[in-house]
Amino acid sequence: AIALLLWDLEPDVIHWAGRCHEYGSTLSNPKIVTVGSGADGRPVLIDDWLKGYQWIDQNTPKDARVIAWWDYGYQITGIAKRTSIADGNTWNHEHIATLGRTLTSPEKRAWNAIRHWADYLLVWAGGRGDDIAKS
Repeated sequence: AIALLLWDLEPDVIHWAGRCHEYGSTLSNPKIVTVGSGADGRPVLIDDWLKGYQWIDQNTPKDARVIAWWDYGYQITGIAKRTSIADGNTWNHEHIATLGRTLTSPEKRAWNAIRHWADYLLVWAGGRGDDIAKS
């Protein structure tokens, strides 16, 4: 009876495992350059993030520290070649909470904290899913 039950579930399990693999692949392969559609329907290269990281690399001191939402930490370190205050591997919840509270505080209060922590602040604005929507 158990073998029969497993035989009946096999297609569903295989489908589920395939979907998990597809989803996991999208999460482990973030894209900083994408292709969108212009008003005329023609493809448009969207490379704002890449250009932003390249700007940081080319226009800030090599020892600069950059504060941003933790999601961008690896790109700040890997592409912009700067120290990030936090990244996806920051396990200290108090550190992440302080960063979040700082980035969502009124400007004067945020500045008083950020100036001791970092030399530059990276904020993505415009479009869906920008940092303004996070706060």
